[in-house]
Amino acid sequence: MLLACGDDPAPMVRVEPGTFMIGCNEALDTLCRGDEVPYHAVTLSAFEIDETEVTQARYAACVDDGACTPPVGGFDPSATPELPVVFVDWTQADAYCRWVDRRLPTEAEWEAAARGSDGRLYPWGNNVPDCSLANVMGCGDATQPVGSYPAGASEYGALDMAGNAMEWVADFYDAAYYAVSPAIDPQGPDAGDYHVKRGGSFMGDPQTVRASYRVEGFPVGLANLGFRCAR
Repeated sequence: MLLACGDDPAPMVRVEPGTFMIGCNEALDTLCRGDEVPYHAVTLSAFEIDETEVTQARYAACVDDGACTPPVGGFDPSATPELPVVFVDWTQADAYCRWVDRRLPTEAEWEAAARGSDGRLYPWGNNVPDCSLANVMGCGDATQPVGSYPAGASEYGALDMAGNAMEWVADFYDAAYYAVSPAIDPQGPDAGDYHVKRGGSFMGDPQTVRASYRVEGFPVGLANLGFRCAR
């Protein structure tokens, strides 16, 4: 049953089925890390992904319904309803997405939604981020209301996929996964100690908000870590 925020589920953007380039393009990007290679093609089924990160107000509705537990910090939905919810662990993010009849995006889906059809370095293109495009290091010391940087939208209209809050995705983390990733609808490793985090945050420099940048994390909440859902 879809209950998020009453009759006001979060808007989503659609990514049509197709083949996308995933990983770091060493011909274009001088900041590639070992877990971002090889640069490879994946074919994905159509999917939708939340236009923005899940807000405190939306997450509060799940808490009020008893389907979610409160974050361990930074949570004041009455005062800051449009800030992204942070300090959520992977299990809390997964529970919320299930509550709204959605799911966490796969890592491949997240990257495709961020990079678009042309394998760009950042959601908006290849130019290095500034404070007109994303909430990154040097632009403030905290998250901002979701959707505050429309000039930094991805090709599909997804917002804040670079900076603001880093985001959980569904996959377990494996540094060598791209070498063995299936070519069609990859779902990530079957198990692992870590999950993948994507998108960088307000604490991140240009390297960490590149669309191919991958981070492993124990499934615990952090001050700069939120999520968005897919279906």
